[in-house]
Amino acid sequence: MNKKQNQSDINLSRNLLPIKISKELLNYIFSSAKSQNSPILSIVIGTKPDFYKQAPIVVEAMKEKVPVFVIDTGQHFDEVLGFGIKEFNLEDTVGCNLQIRGDLMEKASELILKFGSFGRYCANQFGIDSQLLPVVHGDTLVAGIAPLAWVFGMGQKVGQNEAGLRSMSPEVMKNLKIHQDPTQSVVQQFLADQFEGKWFIAREEPFPEQIDTWICSAGTKYFFRTNTT
Repeated sequence: MNKKQNQSDINLSRNLLPIKISKELLNYIFSSAKSQNSPILSIVIGTKPDFYKQAPIVVEAMKEKVPVFVIDTGQHFDEVLGFGIKEFNLEDTVGCNLQIRGDLMEKASELILKFGSFGRYCANQFGIDSQLLPVVHGDTLVAGIAPLAWVFGMGQKVGQNEAGLRSMSPEVMKNLKIHQDPTQSVVQQFLADQFEGKWFIAREEPFPEQIDTWICSAGTKYFFRTNTT
């Protein structure tokens, strides 16, 4: 039997949505950065947690007159999950919407193509010396895929913004009483101690992240230790 008769194709074609860009905003951001000789922060938001963890960077960058715009992956596009963009008044700062769709595998493959392609678009339109720095958040699909896309597409690295839940906590947290309503003075002191008091290294995380992080971390260490010895 002819071997070619036993071969067939698996169709991998998908109708991808186009990348939407705001030319007016991007032109303004890049021209401002050039006149100021300033880097550009492109804050990447992918899912609901990103909105409230990335939005403060946009706000503070604007206060400090640092050119900034948002790259929205478009993964959450419905009214409920995508409401954070409206809630934090980010609509006018979105310079790019990648319009990612599909399951996790499809989103991952689409993200690496579109994220890198947007970087190349910016390089072609505004020059490779534009000092554009994407900033991703550490708890999403974007955190793993976007850096690869930027390295492969642009030969550059990205910034990582972690929520800090696994890092440090103010000492005053140890004095809070679970079943006791705090007085106004206690609340005021609590706020003051976060800025002026001591901090300690913490491992507290909300469910289910403590399971994801601790078990995956231990499993990874075990895997590498057993496969390298």
